[in-house]
Amino acid sequence: MNLLPAISVCVIGLNEEHRVAACLESVKEIADEIIFVDSFSTDSTIEIVKRFTNDIYLEEFRGHVEQKNYAVSKAKNDWVLSLDCDERLSKQAVIDIQSLWQKHHEDIISSKIRAVSFHRLTYYIYRFIYHSGCLVRTPMTGLIATRFIRLI
Repeated sequence: MNLLPAISVCVIGLNEEHRVAACLESVKEIADEIIFVDSFSTDSTIEIVKRFTNDIYLEEFRGHVEQKNYAVSKAKNDWVLSLDCDERLSKQAVIDIQSLWQKHHEDIISSKIRAVSFHRLTYYIYRFIYHSGCLVRTPMTGLIATRFIRLI
C-alpha cells in the first residue's frame, strides 16, 4: 500500500533552458505529475521539459500569480508543489516530504493537514540572501532560511 498522497508539481517558465532540467530532476521522485506552463519560449526549454513530462501548456504571460494559478488549475491531484525554474528541492527536502507523508498519513487523508511549509534558502546573484520575510536560523548550519507554504 502506497502511503504517499499523489503530488502534482507545477512549474512556470520562459526561456529557462539553463535551469529547467535541474528543477524537474529535483522533483521527479515525489511528482506523480509535472505540469509545465511555458510563455512561448524561443530556446530549447520545451524540448528539455519533454524529457520529464508531456503536460506542457503554452500561455501568454499575464503575471506571475496568474501563471501560477493557471498551472495549478491544470493539476489533477489534491496536493500541489509550485516551483519556479530556478528553484530546486534538495535531496533532504525530498526525504522530509516522504517522511512527513508516512508519519502523518491519517491526518493528511482526513484533511487535518491541508498545507505544508518548509524552509528555503535564497541564492541570488552569486550569494545567499540573509534578509527578507520571516527569518529562521537553522541550528545545524547556522544559515538563515525563509519559511513559505509550498505544498497545498
